[in-house]
Amino acid sequence: MNSSKNINKKRIKNIIIFFITLLFILVLRISYITIINGKEYASMALEQWTSEKSIDENRGNILDRNGEILVLNTNLYKIDLNLDLIKEYSKNNNTSLENIAKSISEILDLTQESVLNKLNNSNNNLIVLSKNAEKEQATKIKDLGIDGITVTTNTKRYYPNNNFASHLLGNINSDGNGINGIESYYEKVLTGVPGISIQETNAYGGQLAYSESQHTEAVNGKDVTLTIDEKIQFFAEEVAKKAYKEQNPDSVTIVVMNPNNGEVLAMVNKPDFNPNDSFNNYSNFAGETDNDKLQNMWKNSAIAKTIEPGSIFKVITSAIALEENIAGNNEKYYCSGSLTIDNTTIKCWKGPEQGGHGLITLDEALESSCNVVFMEIASKLGKNTFNEYIEKFGLNELSGIDLPGEIKGITKSTEDMTQVDLATISFGQTNTLNIMQYMKALNSIANGGKLIQPHVMKDISYINSKGEKITLESFEATSSDAPVSENTINKLKTMLENTVKVGSSNSAYIKGYSISGKTGTAEKINKNTGTYDEESGYVSSFAGFAPSNNPDISLIIVIDHPKSGEYFGGIVAAPYANILFDNILNYINSN
Repeated sequence: MNSSKNINKKRIKNIIIFFITLLFILVLRISYITIINGKEYASMALEQWTSEKSIDENRGNILDRNGEILVLNTNLYKIDLNLDLIKEYSKNNNTSLENIAKSISEILDLTQESVLNKLNNSNNNLIVLSKNAEKEQATKIKDLGIDGITVTTNTKRYYPNNNFASHLLGNINSDGNGINGIESYYEKVLTGVPGISIQETNAYGGQLAYSESQHTEAVNGKDVTLTIDEKIQFFAEEVAKKAYKEQNPDSVTIVVMNPNNGEVLAMVNKPDFNPNDSFNNYSNFAGETDNDKLQNMWKNSAIAKTIEPGSIFKVITSAIALEENIAGNNEKYYCSGSLTIDNTTIKCWKGPEQGGHGLITLDEALESSCNVVFMEIASKLGKNTFNEYIEKFGLNELSGIDLPGEIKGITKSTEDMTQVDLATISFGQTNTLNIMQYMKALNSIANGGKLIQPHVMKDISYINSKGEKITLESFEATSSDAPVSENTINKLKTMLENTVKVGSSNSAYIKGYSISGKTGTAEKINKNTGTYDEESGYVSSFAGFAPSNNPDISLIIVIDHPKSGEYFGGIVAAPYANILFDNILNYINSN
């Protein structure tokens, strides 16, 4: 008996010791978890019981110089369908899916059949019905009170004037990032920083009562105000449309500037595109692949395309000749209609069969756009001097405009330049440049001798809580001295004014206004043969400024490969310059 009691006592003792040992181990484990891994497990718990949500930022607006909005963000509404809930609502409210489809279709301008097909979808329970509903439509959809229909806000980049200034403004991709124009160049400025909201939730994702949350506000992008004047842009758009329709060219490009500070007042390319739908309608553009066509549709010809300028380059050649004092002193030149250089005969536009231009001065040669005189002047200058001035005018480097995609032309080096090259360069063939390169040089003549960086941004700003505009940055254009004197510039201005009054550019003349300018007609090279031919066509152009002595504006019109039957710049381009000058000068004088 005593033996049995002892055994039981011993068992009880062992059991007690076992549980004490187990409890001790548990205490140690809990202590380890708390002390050593406490932070890790707390973090894991927080992740399990909090919800993190991104708060969208707004992309900055793009405005013209007068504050008119050219690009903005607009709220559209996304409508989603939960089919299980809608079917449950239909059953509980004794209404058919047909009736529900009818109610929705009437609000969203959809067919009842298309909505009903979505409601009867057997593959997915969650269906996107619309991504671009208007606010009024979204409100009416909510007012239906149908369970299973969810309306959420969707921000969209919106270009209210559609194709207006499309190449300048650019566009964005599906991620909301700029890929062309201002949208691309000022991407970092326009893009804001998203905010974050972290909230405590229950196991089902619902926010807990009296819960704490962490909230970081989104930082909106900044606004970019352009140098563009919406009115002047409109005038340029209308003239470009008219030229594109009447001349049937490959393209029309127009740039209007303030020559005194480098501001671009208008920039137009036709054909163009609608940035609200910028990934479609490219099929009529050149290119072997769809992507090639798309890129060509987006290409800004003012900066991303080079041309042989033709006779508008005679402005530069004249400036060099006057500055070097080898011409402009009433000396006479003889044009027989052609000139032979190193066994190569180069014709004037008024060829031997027409008797050439005969005895003329430099002034008359500029007025009549005589190629022979300019070839002789270039020969007197020589390759070294001529190229030095080309470099000093910045014609062998980028203009520096604040837009993406600028490419510079090809300039013959002094070493590679033949005498024939020198002759043809003098009247705007052989060397190539982009339109902004030329305008920078022309503006230095217009403004009295300053090579000023062209630009399209005026300032960067935001609107504070009081509704006040706070300017963060204003564009400061770089400038340098042009390689010609005030005396040269004054002489050249008078020559160019006479060219518009009585010369080959007289179609741009407007009574009551002093306009200086020059037309151009450049042959195009056949890319397959590397030679000039009529099939490749011509580039017709006009470049000038007004008023002549103290200009407010400068402009250039380039019509690439007109197919109306005419191609001389004086016939094709100058009349459109007349219209544009008239509209702009009247507008400026009325303000």
